[in-house]
Amino acid sequence: MIRKIGKMKNASCNKTHLDIEKAADRGIIHRDYLAHSLRWTHVMKYLKPNMRVLDIGCASGMLAQVAYVNKISIDYTGVDIRLAQLEIAEQRKLKNELDLVCMDITEEPFSSFSDGSGYDIVTCFEVLEHIPESSLDRVLSEISSCLHDDSKCFISTPNYNGKDKAANHIHEYEMNELMRHLVKHFKIVEYFGTFASMSDIEPVLSIHEQYCWSKLKRYYDSNVFSVLFAPMHPRESRNILWHLEKI
Repeated sequence: MIRKIGKMKNASCNKTHLDIEKAADRGIIHRDYLAHSLRWTHVMKYLKPNMRVLDIGCASGMLAQVAYVNKISIDYTGVDIRLAQLEIAEQRKLKNELDLVCMDITEEPFSSFSDGSGYDIVTCFEVLEHIPESSLDRVLSEISSCLHDDSKCFISTPNYNGKDKAANHIHEYEMNELMRHLVKHFKIVEYFGTFASMSDIEPVLSIHEQYCWSKLKRYYDSNVFSVLFAPMHPRESRNILWHLEKI
């Protein structure tokens, strides 16, 4: 079922996305595909049957699909501004019916779909860079309002210099810049790089990491390398996953 809330006509939000299910069509698996898959894999470490899950910027509902194929039955709510993506999610043949909400998160309160009791897991992957910078604190506050005392929240977004952003991104937050906003609304538990440029990461490797690097690069390409060492060096990574909890 898809619930439509508000007008969903905010022209300031960028609505492009990576079709992750087609990202490996070339045979060579791009780092974006690997990073997405490993984010979902990380969430699976915390996911238990019957948990309430809120997936903000859910696109076609791949997180629900990942839970289903791994035989974890969840109470899933997916939110996205793009009706066409939610219609794809609705067509997935999953065991549980998905609660899908079509709305603009920069305009509408989350109380319009949430009952206020909080979700066990909240995810917001690759969304913040697509909304206006002026809307960031409002959106983070709304996400925080969906947490209870034992909730886990996971947010990922590019970490770069804020200037040389991807063409389809509105604003990319450098790590310390985003952290200043996050601490207003959440307790930061930990954070990981999800992928990194080899030229950025190689100079900061420890002696032991350099040894592994020299051995592994004889086999793996740069796409694999970008995700292998990034979790240990978030500041040098091009993308960070934040593990957050309620203050």
